[in-house]
Amino acid sequence: AEVVVYDDGSEDRGLAAAIAAAPETRDAARSGKLVYVRGAENLGVMGAYEGVQWVNVDLSTITGDSFSSCGDNGINILNGSDTNTLTSNTATFNSVYGIYLEAGSNNAVTSNMTLSNSFSGILLYSASNNTLTTNTSGPNGNHGIYLWSSSNNTVTANQTGSNVNHGIYLYSNSSDNVLTRNTAISNSQYGIYLSWSSNNTFALNDVRLNTKYQIYIDGTSLSDTVQKNNIVTSGTNPDSGVFNNTGSAFDFTRNYWNTTDSLAIRNKIY
Repeated sequence: AEVVVYDDGSEDRGLAAAIAAAPETRDAARSGKLVYVRGAENLGVMGAYEGVQWVNVDLSTITGDSFSSCGDNGINILNGSDTNTLTSNTATFNSVYGIYLEAGSNNAVTSNMTLSNSFSGILLYSASNNTLTTNTSGPNGNHGIYLWSSSNNTVTANQTGSNVNHGIYLYSNSSDNVLTRNTAISNSQYGIYLSWSSNNTFALNDVRLNTKYQIYIDGTSLSDTVQKNNIVTSGTNPDSGVFNNTGSAFDFTRNYWNTTDSLAIRNKIY
């Protein structure tokens, strides 16, 4: 760690050095909020208001850290923070989100675990051109991975399971995203939920055993591509394949339905 910067702009290089030497001294940070640690590694943060908050920070890394039971988000990346790397971190039991990324681009969020957070595991809000890869998100109190007004992101090979609502949720003009090889399994509502968002690509995802529908599309969503996904309905709702509630036409036929029976497949598409 190089420097700690607080909300009022003051710096504490001594605390930064102490954290680097002994991560458990993290809780000595004034006001319980660690705003900025460049190159943070192996920190253990528990019970702070926010684990790490970056505002307009570029070209930095958070690696191998844990953020638990914080009063807000575990990791908070805000206001034009670009080209950062978040990898192999654990964010659990935080009061809002595990990882929150707002208005940033070209960030890589890779191989993190976000579990038992009160809202969603990972939220991208008004964020573009980021990559989410090989993260595990779930169970959480809301969604596993949530994109809100976020476009041109790549979401690949993530696992979202046992979330209270949806595995992966795209909302409010989250467009031109590419989601491939993700797993959405045993979520209590929908595996993948696409709402008011267009021109997204969903391919080669494994979407199975979600309670209501495996894929649900509504609002003004249109021109989304949903192909080559493995779709397995739940035992409690055997026809819960895909529900199109938009009024626009979609082609769902080029998916794998765990059956070759054409009538059974038609019954899984609404």
